[in-house]
Amino acid sequence: MQTLERTIEATTHGRYLVESAEGAPPGVAIVGFHGYSENAEMQMERLRPIAQRIRCLLISIQGLH
Repeated sequence: MQTLERTIEATTHGRYLVESAEGAPPGVAIVGFHGYSENAEMQMERLRPIAQRIRCLLISIQGLH
């Protein structure tokens, strides 16, 4: 039996949160991906303590469901 791969065009939108520490240098970013049954806000909460020590841009990406 031969397996064929096909594609279908689908439009979807992803969601992410961005926070920038005051005085953060350009180009310094930490990107977080949340775990199963979580969302971007939960991951951002985990990233914030890092930004208190290291001035950086925080990006929390929420997976598509």
